[in-house]
Amino acid sequence: MTETSAEKAHVHIAETISAHPIVLFMKGTLRARNAAFSASVVEVLRHYDAPVHAIDSCRSGRFVKRHHQAATIPQLYVNAPSRAL
Repeated sequence: MTETSAEKAHVHIAETISAHPIVLFMKGTLRARNAAFSASVVEVLRHYDAPVHAIDSCRSGRFVKRHHQAATIPQLYVNAPSRAL
């Protein structure tokens, strides 16, 4: 049986969260933020010189929301183990 794109996205999200101490799924990028709340989170992380790994959720947002049953973006994970599928 082959994996669907949703299953592949869930695996990628879980691996990303497990591989980095701080992961931010946001609208836009660290340099070009597309939403005020995402920009605010980035500014707080920069203030503390946090080594953040950012992912533009515009490409994977619906999978991110489903993966962790969250309603909104941005989503910030700090030393967070990912849920198993």
